Amino acid sequence: MGTEEITSLVQELVGTQVFGVWYLIGAALVFFMQAGFAMVETGFTRAKNAGNIIMKNLMDFCIGTVVFVLLGFSLMMAEDYVFGIFGIPNLDIFFNFGDFIKENA
Repeated sequence: MGTEEITSLVQELVGTQVFGVWYLIGAALVFFMQAGFAMVETGFTRAKNAGNIIMKNLMDFCIGTVVFVLLGFSLMMAEDYVFGIFGIPNLDIFFNFGDFIKENA
């Protein structure tokens, strides 16, 4: 297979439901990774501080989710690129949500 054939195959798969399923699997892996970090850190602390560590990990996940929605999603999925490497934050997930649903359904 040539490079052009592989590129066209990847573009076809990204445009189908395979991309959405892979996106959800990656999100689930990150969610369970956060739970694993919480368990490891709780194991390294004294019992009286376990609740504090769990709360810090929960807040890390909550704040990280909000920052991803506000900044990370735009960097990852933007159509305007800087030097062809990363996207310019445009908050399309909020302002063009109807178009976002139509494109990814």
